[in-house]
Amino acid sequence: MCVRRAEAAALAVLLAFDSPAAALDLTEAEHAAFGAEVRALLLDEPEIVGRALSPAPSYADEAAKDAALLDERAAELYRDPADFAEGPAGGTPLVAFLPPACETCPELLEELRALAQENGATRLIVKDFPDSPQADPQAARFLTAVLEELGPAYWKEARTALSGLPDPSNPEALRRVSEVMGWPAEDLLARMAAPDTEARLVRMRGLAEALGFDVFPSYVVGGTMIRGDVPPALLARYLP
Repeated sequence: MCVRRAEAAALAVLLAFDSPAAALDLTEAEHAAFGAEVRALLLDEPEIVGRALSPAPSYADEAAKDAALLDERAAELYRDPADFAEGPAGGTPLVAFLPPACETCPELLEELRALAQENGATRLIVKDFPDSPQADPQAARFLTAVLEELGPAYWKEARTALSGLPDPSNPEALRRVSEVMGWPAEDLLARMAAPDTEARLVRMRGLAEALGFDVFPSYVVGGTMIRGDVPPALLARYLP
């Protein structure tokens, strides 16, 4: 559609609710010419009026769509055994999609843990998201391996160790971290390469895409999706 006809479409809506004199400062001849343009446009594309008069989606509509999406993906969100989880099993879920390696990640994790513990009725779930500017998927594979092979306490130590690495995507660097920490390096590297580890990363990418998460950290708190980083103190407002 040409620019003139696009302008006519927009102004036709104005003319539907306001008098021509109030909406436009045109001469009588210009009014006539414009009216002819609008009439021709509406005869050609009558659906324009319906689109213009259709109400915009309300907040309630958007919230309902989000709630339905969270219900649909509940198993992946809240019951993935490959995630770090801490707090009462029946508590309000606080799901954090975190980069696997960044300078501030260990501090953020401790703030989230403190928030959940202080609330007392919150279950913190952390998903080591593999695709982010802060880290290569290798770091996420490493954290998955540590959690599965050694357990949550070592996973927290691994997150701190990764935050200090200049290149957490380097397998040799990850091997050295394992050896320095006294962990079974060969077992961890084998677990990183296992098909179920890669399947978890694929699953995580699909979940984040479905939720519309493209920046990390991002969160699901109770029934609310929060795209992007916010201070943990603000997350508390979404907890009961």
